[in-house]
Amino acid sequence: MTPHPSPLTPYQTLASSGRTDQIPARESEVTPRPSPLTPYQTLASSGWTDQIPEREREVTPHPSPLTPYQTLASSGWTDQIPEREREVTPHPSPLTPHWKTPRRAVFLDRDGTINVEKDYLYRVEDFEFIPGVPQALKKLQDAGFLLVVVTNQSGVARGYYTLEDVELLHRHMCSELLRYGVTLAGIYVCPHHPTEGNVPFRQKCLCRKGKPGMLIRAAEELNVDLRASYMVGDKLADLEAGYSAGCTSLLVRTGHGASLILPSGLADVPVFDDLPLAADLIMRLM
Repeated sequence: MTPHPSPLTPYQTLASSGRTDQIPARESEVTPRPSPLTPYQTLASSGWTDQIPEREREVTPHPSPLTPYQTLASSGWTDQIPEREREVTPHPSPLTPHWKTPRRAVFLDRDGTINVEKDYLYRVEDFEFIPGVPQALKKLQDAGFLLVVVTNQSGVARGYYTLEDVELLHRHMCSELLRYGVTLAGIYVCPHHPTEGNVPFRQKCLCRKGKPGMLIRAAEELNVDLRASYMVGDKLADLEAGYSAGCTSLLVRTGHGASLILPSGLADVPVFDDLPLAADLIMRLM
């Protein structure tokens, strides 16, 4: 059987085998650095599949869209990348392209904004969406907003329920929202209270609204442009957290918002009967 000729020159073949000491000095400067791909993979990466023997095509992997050194970097084998190449070999980003640009988000309080207010809610069977909320969230999502829930759950600190109970309720909420085609980008929970409950949940934290800790953390983790984002809630703490984070805050009159009297410093906050009406304004301001 006549072997298929290699696309490499003899000196390239030596280089690809790591036998660079056998290459004359005058040839070493003009002998290309060996590729970590096999010869047939090199042909495939150049689109010359018609030059690969039929018997080899099924066992020749399709080339990665990364360069050979990027492929090594993505596998964590940076020690196999020549020193001169390491500074110019970008590590492939784990982020999808749209995450490279900061995105707008709508931060949402949970109780009294998304679902009907029920004191210290944690039972799945007691969860109930405020009418029109899932549909409003779908519109915001389709318009390109990330949907992020930020919720104070001091019932954990007070011992009324556990973080596991909160997680179970959130799984149910997410499952119900999926029926409407809505996917939350994140749910952030503050389980603390500054004066009640037991350690570690009894503490003065930075995540409890009206401090902006949960919004700032979400912005860092989800690449959110806070100044182009909104905070929607039914309590003064929601408005304060939004403003402190640099967002535009909106009040809804569902939940505790029905009886809330805004202080003079927040008298210009837009007020809506419910989240669907607040979403309509957000859509108009795009």
